Amino acid sequence: MYTTSSLFLHTLAQVGITHAFVNWGSDHPAFLEDLERQRVDHGDTVVEIITCPNEMVAMSAAQAFAQVAGRPAAVIVHVDVGTQALAGAVHNACRGKVPVLVFAGASPFTVDGELKGSRNEWIHWNQDVPDQPAIVRQYMRFTAQINAPENVPQLVRRAIQIATSEPKGPVYLWARREVMEVEVDEALFNTPASLYRWPSIEPTGLSPSGTYHKP
Repeated sequence: MYTTSSLFLHTLAQVGITHAFVNWGSDHPAFLEDLERQRVDHGDTVVEIITCPNEMVAMSAAQAFAQVAGRPAAVIVHVDVGTQALAGAVHNACRGKVPVLVFAGASPFTVDGELKGSRNEWIHWNQDVPDQPAIVRQYMRFTAQINAPENVPQLVRRAIQIATSEPKGPVYLWARREVMEVEVDEALFNTPASLYRWPSIEPTGLSPSGTYHKP
């Protein structure tokens, strides 16, 4: 079985992300299920998962990795409080112009089992805020909500394109638990948008990769 979370992890690997620094929460069961599926089916995961004891540690480690490796890293955190706990590390990545993709889950939007992933704990009411990305929007190059599995390949690519284009910096994607638990057909992994990368925008009028030089 594949879910939106499966597609998200698959797309991270497709765009070149090799490491995700994470602090799991109740919005991530579909992620954990798919990671275990990957281990059973393939012996490993498509992205290396580094569990961090605190969100600021995760963001700081992702920044350090991106600076040393020269390529973006991912961070996965838990709802509004996990986003808040990124703390000053968000400022550091922003001012340091370091490309990091942050994904945060969000409280479920259904309340009585209408969909898989519906609210089942009292905390889901406490963690539901009117504008979760506003917590970090001032420090992000791009923020967007994943509303359906079909737009995961496009949103992840757009986020990475912006994160790795000058001025580089962190980007923030988020989604409700029901959305990340939607079952998807394996065919969705092979949509046309999944077959190529969106290149970084080069800071010149005509990029060398977009012009032809006659010999």
